[in-house]
Amino acid sequence: MDSNNIVLKRKGTKMKKMYLFLLAAALCLPQLGLAQGTNSGASVTAPFVATPPVIDGKITAGEWDAAQAAPGTWSAHDSATASTVNTVVKAVYSVDGVYFLFDCDDAGVQSGATNSEYYHSLNIDGAILNPFTFGGATDYLAVYVDPANYADNLPNSSAYSYSLQFEPSMTAKNQKDHLGNSFSYTEVGQAGSFKAPANPPLEDKEGNLIYWMNGVEWQGSDNLKAADAARSGGYVMELFFPWEMFTGYYRNFLDADYLPADSANDPFQAAFGALRNVEMADDGTEAVVGSGLVTGMPKPGTTWKVQFARYDGTTGQYVNWVGDTGGFVSRPFGNLTFGPASGTDVRNAMMY
Repeated sequence: MDSNNIVLKRKGTKMKKMYLFLLAAALCLPQLGLAQGTNSGASVTAPFVATPPVIDGKITAGEWDAAQAAPGTWSAHDSATASTVNTVVKAVYSVDGVYFLFDCDDAGVQSGATNSEYYHSLNIDGAILNPFTFGGATDYLAVYVDPANYADNLPNSSAYSYSLQFEPSMTAKNQKDHLGNSFSYTEVGQAGSFKAPANPPLEDKEGNLIYWMNGVEWQGSDNLKAADAARSGGYVMELFFPWEMFTGYYRNFLDADYLPADSANDPFQAAFGALRNVEMADDGTEAVVGSGLVTGMPKPGTTWKVQFARYDGTTGQYVNWVGDTGGFVSRPFGNLTFGPASGTDVRNAMMY
C-alpha cells in the first residue's frame, strides 16, 4: 500500500475528519515569456454530435464527417523539424464525453503491451504490472488534457494535465486491457505528481477504503474506451473520454520535488497546494476540491488546453501536434474548443 494514499479502515470505527490545510494568500506572479514552438496557438474545434462515433476501431461512412482535423504540421520531438510520419487527429463531443480519432501512417504497427497495470499498486484487482515499453519497437499515442485551461506561461504549467496514452495492441497483438481497450496507461499530472479522487472510493484486499490516489495510479473511468484497427499503410484508433473521468486533482504538498523551485509563485499551488478541510461521511462521500474538475458536458464555447503526441516504433520518431520544447507534456499546448450545441441536438443526444 502506498503510504501517500489516504486510507480509512473498515473496522466498525467511525470515519474521521481529515484536516488538510489550504495555503494562505495568493502570491504575486512574475512576468514570464510564453513558450513558443511549432503550431504554437493552434486550435481545433470539436463539433457537438447527437449520434457519437462507435468506439470499435472501424471508421464507418459518415461517422467522423462532422469533425475537423487538428490543423498544422506536426514536429519531431525536441525539434522544429516537420514530422515524416503522417498523423491526423479529429475530435467531436456529445452529452456523455469527448471523442478522438487518430489516423496514422505506419509501415509496421508494433506493440510492447502484455497486460494492464490498472490500479496495480493499490493491490485491488491483482493485475500484473507491465507498463508501456517506451521507446524501442513500440507504437503509442497520447492525449494530454487540461480542462482547467491553465495558461502556458504560468509556473509549472507543464504539470497540469491528465495524461492518457495508448498502444495499438489490438492491431499488433490482438490483446486488450481488462476493460477490453487497446492497452492504456493513464496518470494525473506530469509524471503522476498529483493526486486524484477515486470515484467511487475503492476497497483494497486488506479492507481499506481508498479515497485519493497518486496520479500514476489514476485510471480515470471504467467507461473510458479505446479501440484500434489496421488500415492500408497504417492504423486508426478511436478514443472516448467520459466527462466523469475528469474528477479533479490536487498537488500533494509533500511532493515538492516533482516540480521546479518556482512553485511558490504557482497560483494553483497557492490555492490548492494543500486541500481545504475535507469532511468524510460514513458513506464515503466527500467535497472534491482542486483543478481539472469536470462535472458534466462543458458549455459550448468552452476551451481546454490539449496536446496530441505519437511515438512510431518503426522509425523511432516522437512527434507532437504543438511545440518543440523537448517533451510531450511540455507546454505550449494547443486549444480544444467545444462547438455550438442546440437544445434540439442535446435532446436528441440524450435520447440516443
